[in-house]
Amino acid sequence: MIGRMRSWVRKTRIAASAEARLRFPGWRRAVVRKAVAQFQSNRASGASFGQKRRRRIAALADLDRRFEWLDRVSASRDVEIVHVPRDIFRPVFQAVLQLNGYRPVDVLGENSMRRYYQPELKAYRERYRRYCADIGRDLVRLYGIEGVLLPKLNDDWIIDVLMGFRQAGLPVVVQDREHGITPKRMEVYPAYFRPLIGDLMSERLLLSNFIHRDFFRLAGYPEDRLVVTGKPDADFWTYPPPVRRRAQIDPRLRDDRTLLVFFAFGRYNYLNFFYAGEQRDWTPLGREIHEVLFEILARHKGRLQIVYKIGGKPVRDNFLGAQEFLEKAAALDPHGVVVLDSRVSTLDLLRVSDGTLGFHTLGLVEAMFTDQPVIYAAWGELFDDIKTTLMPFHESGGLVWCRSPAELSTTLERFAASPRSLAMTREQEQARRAFRETWYFKPDGRTSERVLDATLEAIDEFRRSKTGPCQEKS
Repeated sequence: MIGRMRSWVRKTRIAASAEARLRFPGWRRAVVRKAVAQFQSNRASGASFGQKRRRRIAALADLDRRFEWLDRVSASRDVEIVHVPRDIFRPVFQAVLQLNGYRPVDVLGENSMRRYYQPELKAYRERYRRYCADIGRDLVRLYGIEGVLLPKLNDDWIIDVLMGFRQAGLPVVVQDREHGITPKRMEVYPAYFRPLIGDLMSERLLLSNFIHRDFFRLAGYPEDRLVVTGKPDADFWTYPPPVRRRAQIDPRLRDDRTLLVFFAFGRYNYLNFFYAGEQRDWTPLGREIHEVLFEILARHKGRLQIVYKIGGKPVRDNFLGAQEFLEKAAALDPHGVVVLDSRVSTLDLLRVSDGTLGFHTLGLVEAMFTDQPVIYAAWGELFDDIKTTLMPFHESGGLVWCRSPAELSTTLERFAASPRSLAMTREQEQARRAFRETWYFKPDGRTSERVLDATLEAIDEFRRSKTGPCQEKS
């Protein structure tokens, strides 16, 4: 009864907040102004917002905060970046669509967009899209922006953001974050994109690597709008900010322990809906990895600490036995495992950890920027059957691939005793560099420059071909 009451209160609050934004333009603009100001004040990097510069563009924030790296180069272009938080859109999307029957499958890493295009959602989507268009006009009215930079292309909630901004007359550039294209995704997903390409059109689509570009070519995206730039936050490794000590990242992290970052994963990690008829999932692999982690934690109680790192989609990353593992670990050693979610920067963690463990995650690519041990745990019947359709971590040569629970146990035992026993070799260093360049194009410290320059070029081209930025409706 109490749970149902809390759920009702939460839904009522979401609906009331959304309705106020939808009905009252003055209230909506006040929400935008407050959200942008609060987001700017909370940002870690030096903000350009408030500077008197010749041009302004809006950048919609994402969990990885990659567009904050544009601030480093914006002054040299006389550009001010107005960082816009997602919270401006979230309550309205929830109230208008999710409270009216739209149900994404959260355990999947990626949903089929066919669900979002069901006819019964059309009227709700149109209402949400009108709100997004109004937000675009508000950003012009409040900040004088010339265009918008979006962080991804095809999540359900952002499709109508893109379409709404275009309806408001704004040029839109997308730097798509979904760059970990597996061979299976390349095979299956473009067919879902092709009927939607008109809705997903932007002035430029900025991509992290050539595989990323080839994916959108297959999907039918116009060749002249595809630009490979790399991933902006890769600049972190060329221009690193001051190191945040473990306790500054989270007060539970201990300096007197060996620190292992484990990237959590769920049963459908990178399976999504791509393998039609496949009944198997990663549950057996996840169970065996967690069993080994607990054994190592028990053998090195008081000397080892594990960061249980959850990504931006916690339901997707939730292993079915995770809660049991965490409870057992807490009973064994209250400081043994620390759960950290997407609010904590993976990049900050990797600079103070002693090593990394993961299965199939781009976090392993980030870890290859360090000289620490990077351990890849992958085995089992399902993995053996489909490994050629996944990202080729097992072929990279830049990490330690554990092919069984026994190999993982032996490797983690060596790591816990002395991380230096797994020190990076020269061959691994070369392999890591090659792997980074495959997935991040040129991680040379100039990615943010390429992204900002391509964005400004697209906006200028748009302005030459149109009448200019949108104006507030009378």
